[in-house]
Parts: sequence; C-alpha cells; structure tokens
Amino acid sequence: MKDAGNTGGAWLRKLVALMPPHEGAGARVDREAVERVWGVRFPSDYKDFVAVYGGGTIENYLYVAVPEVSGDARAGHMERLTDDAVGT
Repeated sequence: MKDAGNTGGAWLRKLVALMPPHEGAGARVDREAVERVWGVRFPSDYKDFVAVYGGGTIENYLYVAVPEVSGDARAGHMERLTDDAVGT
C-alpha cells in the first residue's frame, strides 16, 4: 500500500482515517503507459485513490476499476471497446 501521506491531499488522509485500506491494498500502475494506450489523462485524485486502495468494491456498493494495459497496445483498446459495448 502506498502511504496516503505521500500522495493525494487532505481528503485522502481523512478517507484513510475513516476507511483504512487492507494489508496489501493499492495498485502499481504504469500511469504513463495506461494513459497513452487509453488515450486519456486520468484525474489525479483517482490515481491517488487507486495507489492507496487499488481496485475492487466498497461495501458491495461502489466498484473502482483499475485500467490495465496488455503487452499489445491494440489489445488495451479492444478491451475498452468490448467493455463499452457491453455497457450500452
């Protein structure tokens, strides 16, 4: 788990105090590669949250996804297009 004191802001420290991440939480993501493959810049608060908590569900209510990049950049685009098609 990444230390919330070294990332994010006061909001993240407050959240960690209210909802401590479990042992081993947090996602190590190559942010530059993900943003390049997906063609978007993810908000810094989302990236900070994912660094501390990782992906998954919160109280079986809210799902937080962590974008992935496979070895083939085109496959990353295909995964996104497939997910978008299923969601519509």
